[in-house]
Amino acid sequence: MEWDGGATRATGAQTANILSAALSATFRPAARASLVIARNATSITGVANTTSVVHSLKVDFDTDGTVQLVSATAGDAETNWLSLKGIRYPLS
Repeated sequence: MEWDGGATRATGAQTANILSAALSATFRPAARASLVIARNATSITGVANTTSVVHSLKVDFDTDGTVQLVSATAGDAETNWLSLKGIRYPLS
């Protein structure tokens, strides 16, 4: 399976399954596929002496057809957009 494009999400929006429904069995991964993906740039606040900026987060494509965002927040800000471009995994 190969993904292309991206998505936007509202603050506090669902992260357990970013899709409106589970993927069809035809498009599910053979095993959990965990990947780091690009996201909006967010400064880390509340961390002393840091100028770090977070540009990525983790996404899990699960065998039950759900797609989960992991660590959708950085500091006090949430992911507003994310990229799925170039994600590939073997099908079950």
